Amino acid sequence: QAAQKALGLSAFQSASRYCSHGIDLLKDTDWSTNRELKLNLYSVGADSELVAGNVEIAERYMEEVFERGGFTTMETLSLTRTKVKAMASTLRFNDAVDYCLSILKDLDYKVTASRRLVPFETLYAVMRTIKKLKKVPKDFHKNIGVITDPKQKGIVALTASLIYVSYAADDVKLATLAACKIVDMTLKYGLSEYSGNSVATIGAAVMLLQQDYKTVQSFMELALGIQDTIGRAKSSGTTLVAQFYGLAWTSKSSKTTQVAQSCGLAWTQPISKCLPTLGDGYVVGMQMGETVMGIWNLTTQRVILPLVLGHPLDAIQRDCSKVLAQAEEVAQQNQALVVRFLWQLMINLSDPSKSNKTRLEGEVLDKRLFESENTNNHRFLYFSEAMLLLIFSDYEAAAQRAIERGDYFSKSAPGVVANMWETFHRAISLYAGARQTKTNKFKKAAVKLHKRIVGWEKAGNPNVKHFVLVLEAESAALNNKVEMTKVKYQEAIAVASKDGYLHYVALFNERYADYLSQHPSLVAEAAKRRSEAIEAYREWGAHAKVEQMMGESS
Repeated sequence: QAAQKALGLSAFQSASRYCSHGIDLLKDTDWSTNRELKLNLYSVGADSELVAGNVEIAERYMEEVFERGGFTTMETLSLTRTKVKAMASTLRFNDAVDYCLSILKDLDYKVTASRRLVPFETLYAVMRTIKKLKKVPKDFHKNIGVITDPKQKGIVALTASLIYVSYAADDVKLATLAACKIVDMTLKYGLSEYSGNSVATIGAAVMLLQQDYKTVQSFMELALGIQDTIGRAKSSGTTLVAQFYGLAWTSKSSKTTQVAQSCGLAWTQPISKCLPTLGDGYVVGMQMGETVMGIWNLTTQRVILPLVLGHPLDAIQRDCSKVLAQAEEVAQQNQALVVRFLWQLMINLSDPSKSNKTRLEGEVLDKRLFESENTNNHRFLYFSEAMLLLIFSDYEAAAQRAIERGDYFSKSAPGVVANMWETFHRAISLYAGARQTKTNKFKKAAVKLHKRIVGWEKAGNPNVKHFVLVLEAESAALNNKVEMTKVKYQEAIAVASKDGYLHYVALFNERYADYLSQHPSLVAEAAKRRSEAIEAYREWGAHAKVEQMMGESS
């Protein structure tokens, strides 16, 4: 009882001590006489140890129960979910997917008839679920009540775990299919703490398949409404994932918020309006013991978004140290890898002493740490490497990489807000590569991505205006439209400056200077723009880039 009370109060270290003491007291007693008590001790103990980052102890508790046997699937369901989280924390995502599907089958519930059929089942399920959600009243969640049947609650909880591990295993279609299943169960049996996250995930699917921002926003607001109905202490984190990471499974209290902001609201309103909820999701997630999304919220708020928004690199790197330490303390290796990728990127940009500045390896990133890891977050490795090639002006290599990688990032993380920047970086790299090498395949690919980004703006995305303007400048430059090129570059620089995007003020001035330098009558203006680019890079903290440009000038 003391352990369960401590766990309920988020006192996880106290809970683990109580459980450890109880287990020691009962270690010599027969399981048959203390069956329920011992199972509860091991279950609460495993969960609290995992939250504290003690994965080995948690796994030892779980093995003791599972190897003994004699329990029904329902009796060990809590321990099963802890085992899934343990697998995820050690990057064993594919194993976790198989395990979830196996346990759900034991509960007489099938997410899919066959893994080979998932792509077809998902498309059908998504379209059907979108229609269902469009028909429900906006306040339906206030009237249907909560799910009460123990078995159905267990199935929903394990299916929610499946969403995250499938996504992390790069099986986005299975994750989306699982979200559709939870929406179905919500409409049939009532609300759960996972309902908001699943609705937000469907919103991300709408954006990917239909780019219908009005429906996306409607679904995200519905997800947040469900969160409020269930109670912010149980699902505020869930909605947070909805806003920033689309298909990510999150905590009982931080999941919905991130999905809603990462994948929906961030595409329909200024990014700055989404930032405050990330901090709330981190706090609530950690208080509830759902460290997976708690740390994702922290990583997004303190590292990912500040980087792509052009905040000073020195300040972000100081936060990287703190975020990495906390992620590793609670055994969240997936998030720790993302921090390492992005931190090394920033070190390469800011440290002039590095010899190979476009190689993503060094002080905080040893490639041996992740070469064999099963993690979908290699997408952030590719993001970081591509950004280095772009910023250090290796345009041909950046363009070739954009061709080779294609839409890997967007397909493996549909709806994630970072798609905006990743897609733009590919587009401008391709235009730059086309201008530098006169290669038609680069131009053709650039035009395709350019049209996609224009489509985002037309659909109501307020965060891509500067992208559209500078891509119009790049396109005009390729087509020898001098006056239009000058106007569009100047407009893009003005918008980036107004919104505080230091890195883009620098990059756009550099690209403009490169264009002007090709015209003898415009070399004076080119020199001015080059100086402005250097100053913006210096203010951003990209001292290695500044040194590169100063060396080229001399």
